[in-house]
Amino acid sequence: RVSSNIDKFSNKLNLIDKSNDSCWSSNNGKNQFILIKLKNFFKLKQFNLTFQGGFSGKLCQILLYKDDDFVYQQPFYPQDNNKLQSFYLQEIFEVNKIKLLFNDSTDFFGRITIYNLDLIRSD
Repeated sequence: RVSSNIDKFSNKLNLIDKSNDSCWSSNNGKNQFILIKLKNFFKLKQFNLTFQGGFSGKLCQILLYKDDDFVYQQPFYPQDNNKLQSFYLQEIFEVNKIKLLFNDSTDFFGRITIYNLDLIRSD
């Protein structure tokens, strides 16, 4: 689930299709998010994002949940560029729900654009 879509072509499925030709773009406004509900529990150690430069997140956080119980929160600080960026968790938890919060954006209107999202499991 995502907070918003700018249009029908920039939807949430584009986050995981591994294509650099498609993306998710949020609508205008602060406090955009991506909520991922997993079928099975997952030991998350890292996540990777590719933003569109000029539309990167600012004041970002990842929140981890076990079912509906909150277990962990960590800020992350993306750079405003088009490169793949990796973010490592300071602690590893077995979770089945992950929320990425983008409280602000480098875009004046608050839009976020992401081409790729990868979740990396701990061994």
